Amino acid sequence: MLGISSKKICRLIIFITILLFGIIPPAFSQGVNLNAIEEFRYKGSKEILLRLKMEVENFEEDGLHFLRVQKVNSAIDDTGNSLGWHNGYPNEGQWGRSRYFNFNFQAPSREAISLKKLSAVIEHFTVSKEKNSLLSIENLMQKKEIDFLADLGEETKLILLNFEKLKELRDRPGYKPYIENLHEDLGMGNTLEEATRFVEKLFYFSYEDLESHLFFYKKDPENRIFRLYVFNGEGEKINTGYSYAKEKIVLYLAEAPDENTRLEIMYEHPDAIDKMELNLNNIALP
Repeated sequence: MLGISSKKICRLIIFITILLFGIIPPAFSQGVNLNAIEEFRYKGSKEILLRLKMEVENFEEDGLHFLRVQKVNSAIDDTGNSLGWHNGYPNEGQWGRSRYFNFNFQAPSREAISLKKLSAVIEHFTVSKEKNSLLSIENLMQKKEIDFLADLGEETKLILLNFEKLKELRDRPGYKPYIENLHEDLGMGNTLEEATRFVEKLFYFSYEDLESHLFFYKKDPENRIFRLYVFNGEGEKINTGYSYAKEKIVLYLAEAPDENTRLEIMYEHPDAIDKMELNLNNIALP
């Protein structure tokens, strides 16, 4: 056992790590190894953190494969108590592209000497065209006001708006009919009133360099749109940041897009997500 202490912002943190390789035979289940247990103890009322660091064998860390804890079914120590999640470190829902992922629990009492049972569901997300999770939109600037996700279901939409046209028409007779067409032809907004409010909100913000921004309408009730990347004609990624609010996504670019600009959409399609049941027993605690 290795103990390390440090003082930061008037709080003493004692960091205890047990490296399992060579000390305790690593727990193993379907290609997942228990790599280490870490316990963080604090002075004051802050919760003690028990972290189980897991490692997935043969996982490709190439930016096209991701892992997450989809659900913790149970975590019970040898005294029969269930371990709750640590408030500062959520267990579920966050994708990571490392072969390591963590379980973060409120540490059990000192009477407990082992974690009797840990049951969870782990998800593996693969980004590829074959699994319908990678869409490449060539010649992006010629494809405004098209639903890029139309083939994936009616509940999800991603539409590149012609913001310059909307700005030009504002306060002119053609403005309302233009929004009506977006609503009726593309399904932008559940009602015409929603579509109008969405467009009006785009004008609330001041964008200094409109030529280096892309404005999207999105409808994504299940949060399946994972990431968006923009590339220039030389294949260089040029998006530098983004802002979003409900149906709006604005991408900030390092250079103005042109006829060769390409958009890549990473999409959490069910075909691209594999689930694995993880069951570990009798894990020694620090």
